[in-house]
Amino acid sequence: MFKNSIKHFDKKLKRLYDKIDKFDKDALVVLHSDHGVNFMSSTTELLGKEREKVIFLYKNNKKFKIDNSIREIRELPSIICNDLKISKAFQYNFNSYAITESIYPDKDYELAIRNNVYVLFFKIAWSDVIKKNTVNFQYRYSMHPIENESEIINECEQLENFIMIAKECYYKLIKNHNNLIK
Repeated sequence: MFKNSIKHFDKKLKRLYDKIDKFDKDALVVLHSDHGVNFMSSTTELLGKEREKVIFLYKNNKKFKIDNSIREIRELPSIICNDLKISKAFQYNFNSYAITESIYPDKDYELAIRNNVYVLFFKIAWSDVIKKNTVNFQYRYSMHPIENESEIINECEQLENFIMIAKECYYKLIKNHNNLIK
């Protein structure tokens, strides 16, 4: 059923691309999803790879290529501009990891940090978030290999660095959203 849905979607995309090509051969078409799905996930994590990995397609008049590397949405404008030979349109410093956050009222603040080897799942209780607690907040985390997010790793060279990055993201959240969290 999934394969048939993909084939059907590909046919619709082809029709769309053909119509756009008739109008403008040099048009740039961008298709993007805001999140994936986690119903096929092997992990119980909200920010598991099935939800975090999103579709990003763009079509221009160049030969297609596939890039499965870890990227952040903030990086996409610079990727497109580079492909279009638009120099210095965006200043984006690529990190070797991608961050995804989830914040909803009455739910734990969740963050995932991924590189090409590991993923860290990091959580802070909603009560600490609404209190804007940046001093003695309690957090939970688990580290996993990127290929198997169900497997937990107790020791790895990236763990302390990832936890530090996660805490910095939390501090920025509290600082930047001070007026939104009541």
